[in-house]
Amino acid sequence: MNEPYTNEELNRALDFINERLVLQRASTSNLNNALYKAALAILLLSRKYKINPKYFKFSLYKNFKKEVDKIIANLAKQIVDDTISLATFEVEDDEEDIILPIFKESINDNTFKEKIDDYAERFRNEMEVISASSLLLNKTPQNAANELKTLLPIIYGSSFMKIAKIEGITSFEDLKTNYGVGKYATSYNNLNRLVTDTIARSRQKLFINRENKNGANAWYVQRGSSYPCSLCDSNVGIHYNSFDLPPYHPNCVCMAIPLNTN
Repeated sequence: MNEPYTNEELNRALDFINERLVLQRASTSNLNNALYKAALAILLLSRKYKINPKYFKFSLYKNFKKEVDKIIANLAKQIVDDTISLATFEVEDDEEDIILPIFKESINDNTFKEKIDDYAERFRNEMEVISASSLLLNKTPQNAANELKTLLPIIYGSSFMKIAKIEGITSFEDLKTNYGVGKYATSYNNLNRLVTDTIARSRQKLFINRENKNGANAWYVQRGSSYPCSLCDSNVGIHYNSFDLPPYHPNCVCMAIPLNTN
């Protein structure tokens, strides 16, 4: 059976998806570095104030809270700036008008920045527990930050959270998350999923615009991964509406191959 697309059209789609994945990997690396630096800064600050780990709270000292809030605000801004920078990588000035509105769209009543702020606040709450636990575990700020960097996706199963639960640390009891529940419970997983998905949608919009200018009037959607997904399977085939194109979910790598049916 002959495919509805040419090798050239397929190769353009492959080039696009590969470029997008490179940008998404860069966004994850940027996020890891930003969270590591923020965590280390907070852990260093935590040694400055003599607080009983069991009752450890940033709000116990006005200046402590103020300094932590500044770190978290800078973290959120860094994540937003890094994501926009990658989403607009090597685009023309007029193409930025295609991409940038995505960052102002409201999804479930929140814009991209508002979601980042929410997840950064969750990271702050997690760091409150981690700071207290690191004191109980006698870890230096540097060692605790290094360990945390490798545990960010599964932080609720770490020794930091386990000791906090065992010792009844106040900040752990206040954490608005059920212990050990949900892959995306952590601030890191939520942040990573949001930034990579936003880059995917941004670059897809750019690709569609460029291909439309080249004469594309239809698209053939093809699976780009082998894991089971009924949503992706249901969309395989020719589409005449760009609203029906991938990504269909976070981490979706389905390809939209441009077609010229004239």
